[in-house]
Amino acid sequence: MLAATPGVRIGSRINLLQQAQANVYVGAGVSFLHGNHFEVDARFATAASGTGKFRSTFNNGNIVGRFTAGIDIETTNRITVGLQYQGRHSAHQTEHGGQFRAAYRF
Repeated sequence: MLAATPGVRIGSRINLLQQAQANVYVGAGVSFLHGNHFEVDARFATAASGTGKFRSTFNNGNIVGRFTAGIDIETTNRITVGLQYQGRHSAHQTEHGGQFRAAYRF
């Protein structure tokens, strides 16, 4: 499978207090995928030997839109916390996800 994903991310740094800054950002991109179609032949492990197999087909989209939005808050006492949304949309699927990050620099 081959994938290429050009995208752009824009954001800004905002001073919250004397000891904290927030990095706010949004991003968008598009993935162009080749070879994103899979077929798997399988059978149940405990099935009788005369039982046939079946085929599962996964037809994923060849063009996928990707979206992100987030905020990272940095403090002068070496602590950073972040929250990020991640979304993907194609002709065959839509995904939503996110993550929370915390870091302590020593």
